[in-house]
Amino acid sequence: LAEFEQIARQISYATPRIELISNLTGKLAGADLMTPDYWVRHVREAVRFADGVATLLAQGVDTFLEIG
Repeated sequence: LAEFEQIARQISYATPRIELISNLTGKLAGADLMTPDYWVRHVREAVRFADGVATLLAQGVDTFLEIG
């Protein structure tokens, strides 16, 4: 993971053009999505896909696209 973190720190991040649900938190992704630390955590921590789907359903979303 050290090599992944090193590479993640070399990438330029930008604000997404569309709203995203974070599989790290299961909630709407925030500004932390644009940091290397977020992506290092994403590799190390559990995926919260079901929480993300629940968040979308609560907002009335009924069509999903998972990009991985």
